[in-house]
Amino acid sequence: MIDVHVHCFPDALAPRALSKTNLYGTYETDATISGQLRLAERENIRKTVVLHMAFRPDSVAHVNQFALDVNGKDGKLISFGTVHPHAPNAVEEVDRLYSLGIRGIKFQPIRQEFYVDEPCCLPVYRRIGELGMMTTIHGGRSIRTDSYPVLPEAIARIIDLFQGAPVDLAHMGGMFLTDKEMELAASLPVLTDTALCVRHLDQERFNRALDLFGPERVMFGTDMPWASMAKEKAYIENAPLTEAERELIFDGNAARTLTAVGAMAPDLPPSEQDLIRDYDDLDIETLLHRGGCG
Repeated sequence: MIDVHVHCFPDALAPRALSKTNLYGTYETDATISGQLRLAERENIRKTVVLHMAFRPDSVAHVNQFALDVNGKDGKLISFGTVHPHAPNAVEEVDRLYSLGIRGIKFQPIRQEFYVDEPCCLPVYRRIGELGMMTTIHGGRSIRTDSYPVLPEAIARIIDLFQGAPVDLAHMGGMFLTDKEMELAASLPVLTDTALCVRHLDQERFNRALDLFGPERVMFGTDMPWASMAKEKAYIENAPLTEAERELIFDGNAARTLTAVGAMAPDLPPSEQDLIRDYDDLDIETLLHRGGCG
């Protein structure tokens, strides 16, 4: 299983982050990296995509340093960096992150306080597309504010800038969408994830969104630490899907997409994995001897 929508924080900041939102009365993780890794072990999650966000332009470098520090940790975590379009060096920050091994960018326009189709955003999206990075964009509205909604008509105006690079329009295309908005979101060339679907969709509307997008474009996400693993999984398990389609949502779609952008190594059949392990156990002199060198 792969969770494509998780948030973690430095140990000193995690308690404050948890205090912001509490949907279920208790938390399943403490919002730290170590806490998320423990949850992943318990739930048999093989990869977790940690989405980092800088709410202000002047905090981008600090947040991205944390993203870089934890990227690849224990072979389980994949960091997506953050860019603020209002920062004067936003495009350069995309290049810097890419050069340091980051293969995805997260935008949360409502919290970052920008409109997703502002002119200053366009060169940033274009550069992400040129590099073939993955993008996760918070979709829809917020219960906190009416400002900066991320609606499908705005995404339609910018999607071509990504030039075919994968875009995850999160939360089943957007939180608190109307039926028409949901249909428009699903008509766009985007992926989506299931993060916090239980907060804004009942099972029937989730099934409708799933039908509109198709199981081949939906990835499992939770929005941990502000989620219930059991409730998020239950929507998928209770949907009218085949086992093969559930496997795509829980793992296959994310694996394919993350592999395509270079964020995850390709899955290999057991025979090839054994071969790699055999070679890892050999020293260079033995390898050269086997190759007939020297």
